[in-house]
Amino acid sequence: MKNLVVIFLTVIYNIGYTQQRPIPFEAPNSQRDKLIKINPSIDHEEFTPNHQLDYWQQRNENTSLRNSSGWKSLGPITIKSSEGLDFYVSGRVRSIDYVNENLIRIGSGSGGIWEYRTKNGKSELKNISGEVVSSPWTGAMDTSPFDENIILYGTGEPGFKAGTGMWRTVNGGQSWQNTSLPTSSLSFSEIKFSKVKGRVWAVGDDAYYSKDDGLTWKGTKRQYITGLTVHPTRPDTAFIGQAGNSIYRTFNGGQTWQRLATAAGLPLRSAGKIKLSMCESNPDIIYAMYINLNDEHESIYKTIDGGNSWTKCIILDANGQEAGIGNALAYHTGMISVSPTNPEHVIIGAFWYAICRDGFTFIGPTSGSHVDYHAAEWSHDGKTVYFGTDGGVTYTDFNNILDLKFELTKIPSLQFVSVAVGKDNKNIIIGGTQDNGLIYTIGQDSSWYYYGGDGGDVALDPDNEDIYYATLGLYNGDLPFHNLRKTPLSVNEWFITSTGIKPDTEWNRLVRTSKIGNINVVATQNHRDLYYSIFKGDLWYEYKIPDFNAFTGIKSMEFTKEVVPKFLISADSDEGSALLCIDFFKGEITPLSYGLPIKRVKVNGGEDFSFPKIALTPDNPKSVFAFIVGRGTHYNEYVFKTHLDTLEWKNISGNLQRLPYTTMLVHPKDENIMIIGTDGYGLFRTDDGGKYWYPWDENIVRGALISDMDYQITNDSVFAVISTYGCGIYKRYMGAGISDSKDMIVNNHLKAYISPQGWLVGENLDKKQTIQLLDINGQIVISNLEIHVGDDGTLLYDTSQLPPSIYVLYSKGKNEVSSVKVLKL
Repeated sequence: MKNLVVIFLTVIYNIGYTQQRPIPFEAPNSQRDKLIKINPSIDHEEFTPNHQLDYWQQRNENTSLRNSSGWKSLGPITIKSSEGLDFYVSGRVRSIDYVNENLIRIGSGSGGIWEYRTKNGKSELKNISGEVVSSPWTGAMDTSPFDENIILYGTGEPGFKAGTGMWRTVNGGQSWQNTSLPTSSLSFSEIKFSKVKGRVWAVGDDAYYSKDDGLTWKGTKRQYITGLTVHPTRPDTAFIGQAGNSIYRTFNGGQTWQRLATAAGLPLRSAGKIKLSMCESNPDIIYAMYINLNDEHESIYKTIDGGNSWTKCIILDANGQEAGIGNALAYHTGMISVSPTNPEHVIIGAFWYAICRDGFTFIGPTSGSHVDYHAAEWSHDGKTVYFGTDGGVTYTDFNNILDLKFELTKIPSLQFVSVAVGKDNKNIIIGGTQDNGLIYTIGQDSSWYYYGGDGGDVALDPDNEDIYYATLGLYNGDLPFHNLRKTPLSVNEWFITSTGIKPDTEWNRLVRTSKIGNINVVATQNHRDLYYSIFKGDLWYEYKIPDFNAFTGIKSMEFTKEVVPKFLISADSDEGSALLCIDFFKGEITPLSYGLPIKRVKVNGGEDFSFPKIALTPDNPKSVFAFIVGRGTHYNEYVFKTHLDTLEWKNISGNLQRLPYTTMLVHPKDENIMIIGTDGYGLFRTDDGGKYWYPWDENIVRGALISDMDYQITNDSVFAVISTYGCGIYKRYMGAGISDSKDMIVNNHLKAYISPQGWLVGENLDKKQTIQLLDINGQIVISNLEIHVGDDGTLLYDTSQLPPSIYVLYSKGKNEVSSVKVLKL
């Protein structure tokens, strides 16, 4: 473990983070690789911010055909370090807004805006954007200094994922409106209100200026802008830092800009990005942080005359040695913030942080909170400073900087990439998270624990669910992500179990477990290589796959639920090896992907592709389900089912539309019930084997990335458990076990049509059931149609006011569901 901690704290800054526009550099290993593994179409132009925005605007949450109980958040919050380290963790924080001593707002990297409010000695924490705003990915936010109910929220986290534009609320988040900008911005770096009423600036792919609290905007300068500071009482005066370039200044609200460079004492050009901070009590004093991509020692610059001349400051490490930002801090992070009351008190941070007490010399501390610093904020009196890191929010008195407080690290915003839950013990849950290691319970109680590093995939031992398997990074050497195993019932006894695995740089490697006869088998992978172990991971053997033509690697893998299970893997390969069934016992490999829409095509100099991911169920051990992921418009069928004895695929996409699907779960006792998750578009469920799917995501933060799924069975009730990338873990009743779910009849006896005059005519209906007319996306168009059904089971209803489209007549009783499509011309 010591090896991991050292590497985690000293090597992670070398990791690259690609920006969406422009892309200043790329690195073979980055945490963004995890996002691409979950959603390979993350950068594809088909699923644009406008596409996601339009989708949610068309969805009406109040009329969706869904159970009103919804998903229950399991957090986790108040997570204990299992290693004796001095910090708690929640997910990445991009923005902090100190409104007043009783109200702090926190912008989670991919979990929306959280509000921490104190009243009468009691505190309340709630998400104020998740039910309306169609993207939880935070770039920046700010609150009007004149009205705490006016908030601007710029969605889209720079370097990770685009948002759905700028959002505005005037009632503290009870309702939000998407605000039109002169030019589109995929992400935002800064938003700042001035001390003049109505005046506010925002920067991202452009610099924007508003004089009416963000209701309307004008664009003032293009190009990717990473830094912003605004004169508090002369808001037409602003400074911006342009990535890869320099600092610019305007005195006229952005009508003209002056480039500040070598003549003023600044570098000719930044190799990375530039962050800025102005002292509110003395606006002529401004600090600029140049964050380099390489190892050149760019630094902190200070002006005391409003930007006319700049002086380079000194940065020292904890040992008093001169340090350079490019060597110690990462491009995807980076913040600088000067006290509003004392221009000599300054905080900087990226991978780690340093403090300045004399306005010139920055000194790194000997300990602190979580690494990767994205934001800093001060109390109005300049005494307390708040840090936003990859581990949440910590705060401290500036004069006692090492006495950190963790009350604000209680936000359920961990960025999970995987989850596994106990089948016999409902207390057992484990997940791998971005930059926050492995988060888990240990079975005896419901306490959550943290094991440091960069979490990957997870699995439970088939004989003893108190034994956990995982992949975890970052380690030094040629295998940055190792395989690990945890001792049963221990809090922190994890052991590296990677012997036999060849060097490889893949992030978030997969791990699965099963039993073949009485042999405990663990499987894992490296890009294109498959490994198995019969020694609980202590020794691995490579399983050679002849003619395996994966382009970038194995994408999903599962053991079947048979008495003697087989092993299925999928890859971004050609049709012959995109989905393979491996019989370890017989040593046979059978291709399963023929009949699926597997393609790899060149388009406009780029590449579109599609490949399957796997879902299985114990209900019918030979049933195999696959959903299609990828990029491009060359496929229009998304979910399929086959049987290992026939190998004939059946399209069960029903009314699903083209979306970025990420993970799928089949009910363990009834394969007619399935749920499928997306990146940004919610979650869908079917009760009739895929003929009809409907939204099933209430209470989940809108726009969340659903990353993984598992199930639990408690007292013959089945519960689905899902992980999200930035919104924690959720649990929901999925259906009964054997007794009730097997009695559910999928009845296809309905007959219906819409006449040319607009009359909906239906037959064989039961007026005691719930009957609704839905649109093709699953939204309720007309409810309570059962009151129009006669004793003979005939429905007659006037739909002349509805536009031409395809609709679904849906009927659901206690033990029966029926649906039929109808066309209105």
